[in-house]
Amino acid sequence: MKDQNVEVLLQTPLLVLAGREEIRARPVLENILRVVGKIVQENNAGVLVAVKSLSSDKFLEKNPPISKIFIPYHKIDHILFT
Repeated sequence: MKDQNVEVLLQTPLLVLAGREEIRARPVLENILRVVGKIVQENNAGVLVAVKSLSSDKFLEKNPPISKIFIPYHKIDHILFT
């Protein structure tokens, strides 16, 4: 799956919150249900995705404040290869 463009649909929402300045300057990204990007790495626990966009039922963040996010397999409902 490495280097594949994907759309990851989650079973349960993610909350993205970190201590970096650029993230603190923006509203908290909560209830994320969809991650679009490219798989950078995978292991037995989940996938590391280079993020292009994040979305929930209320927002679409096309320029997210994070560049990569690790998603455990138990959070993933579907992975769509784009």
